[in-house]
Amino acid sequence: MHGSPSLLLQVSYLKGAPTVTCRDYCMISVSCPPEWFEALKRLLLCSHNMCSCLFSLLLMLSGDIESNPGPMSKAEADAFSAALETMRKLEESNETLMAELKCIKERQAAYVNEISALKAKFVTLESKITSQSASDTNTADRAILDLSDQMTTIESRCNDAENRQRRSNLLFFGIADDSEEDWAKSEEKVINFCSQKLGLQKTGAQFDRVHRLGRYKEGSNRPVIAKFTFFKDKQEVLSSARKLKGTTFSISEDFSLATRQKRKKLYDFAKTQNVKFYLAVDSLRIDKKTCVIDSATNEVVLSTR
Repeated sequence: MHGSPSLLLQVSYLKGAPTVTCRDYCMISVSCPPEWFEALKRLLLCSHNMCSCLFSLLLMLSGDIESNPGPMSKAEADAFSAALETMRKLEESNETLMAELKCIKERQAAYVNEISALKAKFVTLESKITSQSASDTNTADRAILDLSDQMTTIESRCNDAENRQRRSNLLFFGIADDSEEDWAKSEEKVINFCSQKLGLQKTGAQFDRVHRLGRYKEGSNRPVIAKFTFFKDKQEVLSSARKLKGTTFSISEDFSLATRQKRKKLYDFAKTQNVKFYLAVDSLRIDKKTCVIDSATNEVVLSTR
């Protein structure tokens, strides 16, 4: 019982309380001073105040009844759980997106480094190209010019070789055409044409081949190309072509495409001079001067040969 509040009140000394002396061991003297009632009153008042403060604090923590209506219903609890689950999934998705974004940033940084390296290589290469000596550039230019001259020479030789292959050919214009015409009929028409229009013997000229050029078109006469067996026969027919002046017929030599283009340009130039001229393959003889086509400028110039 040691330390009990009741025993403490029994054996403690209360200041100002009267004392009783007696030899009877069974006698108990209890003092009840007025201060005890005052202390008890204050204790109860303090407890009341503490409880009031505690209740007020609980009311403040609970908030307004409209904002804190009490425990949730099952539907609200399920909705709240679903919202929490959605938030958890969103957080996981956010973490995944952040990881992917980090990976993209790392790749971008790698690409930036590669681009920087390529730029550095490009700058180095550009500086090397710029630093090439003028002599190397001149050497390359000379090589290009030499190659161009060689190509021009080769083209000229090929053109000359093609003209030589065509030197025994003649083109006849204005001879009546036929959709069923074959090589034999074309040759017969050329022979009759030379006999009737040029006054040459039918058995005079011999041909390797005679045929029309292009596809048949009704209402127009395709030209006939004839390859003579002997060059002198071709020259004889060509020299008689002046007899066709003033008619719808004509005869011309056969040249390569490049030569025909040059002859046309030379012919157009000669017509503007209003003087007599003579076309010889790819050159023009006019007013005792020889004109040719400059291969570089494609213009008519005086020949230096």
